[in-house]
Amino acid sequence: MAIPPLNKLLMKPIFTFLLTCMISLSLMGQQDIKEFKKQRYTKKHQHSITALEKKKSRNPEYASRHLSRQASSFRSAALKSGVATNQKMDSLLWELYDATNSEWMLSDRELFAYDGNGNMINYVWFAFDSVDMEILPYDKETVKYNAQGKPTEIIWLIWDKASGQWLNWGKYELSYDGDENLIQEAVSDWAPDGSQWLIGAQFDMTYDGAGNIISELWSFWEEDSAKLVLTYKDEYLYEDGKLSTWNEYAWEEGDWVLIFGTTYTYSHEGNLTEELTQAWESTGEQWLDFSKNLYSYNEANQLIMEEAWEFDWAQFIMAKSWQYDYVWDTDGNMIEQVDKSWDGGASKGTNAWQNTFKSEWVFNKDYTIFDLYVPYWFLQNVENLTFMHMPVSELAYFYMDGAWVFDFRQTVYYSEFGGSTGTGDRREPVVSIFPVPAYETITFTWDDQYARFNLELYDMTGKRVISRSIYNYETIRVDQLSGGIYFYKLTDNNQLIHSGKICVE
Repeated sequence: MAIPPLNKLLMKPIFTFLLTCMISLSLMGQQDIKEFKKQRYTKKHQHSITALEKKKSRNPEYASRHLSRQASSFRSAALKSGVATNQKMDSLLWELYDATNSEWMLSDRELFAYDGNGNMINYVWFAFDSVDMEILPYDKETVKYNAQGKPTEIIWLIWDKASGQWLNWGKYELSYDGDENLIQEAVSDWAPDGSQWLIGAQFDMTYDGAGNIISELWSFWEEDSAKLVLTYKDEYLYEDGKLSTWNEYAWEEGDWVLIFGTTYTYSHEGNLTEELTQAWESTGEQWLDFSKNLYSYNEANQLIMEEAWEFDWAQFIMAKSWQYDYVWDTDGNMIEQVDKSWDGGASKGTNAWQNTFKSEWVFNKDYTIFDLYVPYWFLQNVENLTFMHMPVSELAYFYMDGAWVFDFRQTVYYSEFGGSTGTGDRREPVVSIFPVPAYETITFTWDDQYARFNLELYDMTGKRVISRSIYNYETIRVDQLSGGIYFYKLTDNNQLIHSGKICVE
């Protein structure tokens, strides 16, 4: 499964952390990140999901990967809704459905912080810990940008529960040319002894005069020679400005050997209708059709169906695998996706498509996507135009015994974006508290301007019930408190920083 060239911006940051896995993927043919999406959305995998799979399934709606472009300009005044204020995406709340008790259970929480220009600079993922039976910090990301708003450094950290600290995990450094084309990606791992960053991989890209990527070299660190070794090459060819051929090579005995070739077919309207990948089979010395994607569109040129074929090693032929159906509203938002698997062959099954998974999205049409500040990985949705308005929620189902059954839901929370103050003064941090309402524990988080605060919690009579110092991302127990409304304040050196109220049930 080769990594789609224009989705690598989402995926290469964690390339070296599962290097063996990713190399094997690059030798298996072409597929997009939907497979990772299915893993994430499968109920039995939900609690054991890895950070890698989380990162690989960032795109909540999907269009054809080769219709996407390198994100160059997120802000677009021409498509703004005319509202007075912009909104920033602050958090995503994930809940799983407990069919036994017919209730939703908190599963994951993702928090985002931005600089004065609206660039996401911090991301923290909280996940359910089956040992402590509570939501705990798990994964953190910090991002630096250049003057054009392009990410130049992304650092991933993992929460160490024993020490209560964030530990370096991986680093991703990006370089651009004068036309803002991404020309190099360097990936590093944090040394096991905790002393330094160790380079693991490097990707070098070149472009034509129209800004189309034409080649990419993949190099990996080799321990024996203690240097980066050239391993793979991608070559892209265009006709009339559209990608026509993608060739994938492996470096073998001092020469490039073509291992995969993908060709692209378009309709008269310019819509991609077919991707066909062929693989070289050295035993029979022949090219085999390895994978195929077919696309259908409505009159508005919106993608409404994608059919995926994969190589069946048992029968040694191409066979149907997945089908994805998309539904759009009249304002250009993808509101539904239905995934189907092929139950093929008279001897194997029904020889028909079977429902497997469904997602439904809800949007706030008071705001367009261009009125929003969002994490950088959402930029691909803007470039693909898979939605035009503010995403509010997603409700997901899996298909069981002839009916759609609740799987999970996610809710998006926003707040007004104030922009940069233009001063160097200490600003009030954005404080987040969850879960709301609180049951047994409550977690306080804020941006990294402050390391810790003094917390005081008061009941409705004004009696102070908690007084202690807390660190950022720290979880405290509140199960000793009676249910009701409580008021809190966070102070630093006796100076009030933030105050508010919480509900304990």
